[in-house]
Amino acid sequence: MNSFWQANKLSIATLVALTLGIGGGMLMRGLGDWSQVSLGLIALPGDIYTRMLKMVVLPLIFPKLILAVTSLEGKLSGKLGALLMAIYFLQNVVNQIFSVMAAFLIQPGTGPVDAQTASNFSVASQNVTTEPSFTVGLVIIDLFKNMFPENIIKSMIFQTKSVIVESEIEETNVGATNNLGMVVVSITLGFALKATSETSSGIITFLHGLASAFTKIIEWMVNFGPVGILSLVLYQTLKIEDIYLTISQMGLYIFTILVVLFIHAWIFMPLMFLLVTRRNPYKYMFNVMEVLPTAIATSSSLAALPITSRCLEEKNMINPRVVRFALPIGITINMLPITMISILFLMQLEGIVPSVSNMGIMCLTLNFVAVGAAGIPQDNLILIFMAVSILGFSTQNIVKVISIEWFVDRFSCISKIMVDSMIVGILDHFTAEDSEDVMEPGRHEEEGKSKEITKIGQP
Repeated sequence: MNSFWQANKLSIATLVALTLGIGGGMLMRGLGDWSQVSLGLIALPGDIYTRMLKMVVLPLIFPKLILAVTSLEGKLSGKLGALLMAIYFLQNVVNQIFSVMAAFLIQPGTGPVDAQTASNFSVASQNVTTEPSFTVGLVIIDLFKNMFPENIIKSMIFQTKSVIVESEIEETNVGATNNLGMVVVSITLGFALKATSETSSGIITFLHGLASAFTKIIEWMVNFGPVGILSLVLYQTLKIEDIYLTISQMGLYIFTILVVLFIHAWIFMPLMFLLVTRRNPYKYMFNVMEVLPTAIATSSSLAALPITSRCLEEKNMINPRVVRFALPIGITINMLPITMISILFLMQLEGIVPSVSNMGIMCLTLNFVAVGAAGIPQDNLILIFMAVSILGFSTQNIVKVISIEWFVDRFSCISKIMVDSMIVGILDHFTAEDSEDVMEPGRHEEEGKSKEITKIGQP
């Protein structure tokens, strides 16, 4: 019983806070109207919680991204590593496409799509090509200018945005973190540190310490989460006019996530696995089911790594070298649909329709930043706050995501483990020799030395 409480105390506390927030809010609604000052005081702990999460985005994500590059670059030296990165990049793109399609068809932030909405969406899609060409040009200009900031410190505060004034293109600064530029700088610095490892070991050690310190800070913040959720849910329950509409929206949000997870992890990836390896994907997945209790209890694919590795090696007969090389990297770079659906859900609640260019920039940035966010508590929230700074909209409805993340995150964790396992199987099918070269680059040298020793010892 004690072990169950230790493993699930945060989820239980979150569920209790959610229940108290809704129940207390419903009772307090009957006491009359509440002043804005009273509502502000009720929301204060929740606001502090979200502000703390925003605070650690920059000092945590980018040291971890630099460290990811310094650790991966040395491993990804052959066909095996390049193939692994290509597979994960393609599957991340596919799951983002599924997420965008599901979010626009189901419309969790507004309600089910009707015929008129579908017609308007179709017309809007047809009219995309009629936009003035200079708009696309400005987007491209801003994309590359933000990728290569002229001032690193300035990019932590401002983004570059080009506008046309009197037929001239002028550069302006928007008050939002230039995350795309910081990603490029971090990746470049990571490769530079790896190339100068003889003199940069101190900096790498410092970055490890910095990332560990802020990871610990986030763990402390997460413990404050139930109090923040109670505050935010209570505030939202008192503030919203149509509580039944809100419950409907959150139900559709959960449904959208589960649909995309099912299509991606239990239909699309098994189909790809079958086409490539000619093996039964569902028998392969069944052999990994031993990991379910750990995944459900911890909601962490990293915590389930030892069990997943053993199942792949012993039950699915995957080359241990491929498993030990590919699975830890996959846990680091695999991004499942929750983040994208959450962002689109929040945008729909705000009445914002993202442009194609904004969606493209956000998808590109999230693919890189997810490397830095993986393995930390509440990584979905960190990525959401980063996307908000890219697109520039409010997070006042973030409570609707926070309050049920503990629930959907368990389904996401299970799906992620299955996807990672199938990608390892696909990689094992393509090559086994390269894994030996990557994982044991000095093995042949050691064998040669042992042979020489044997020869010396012979009479």
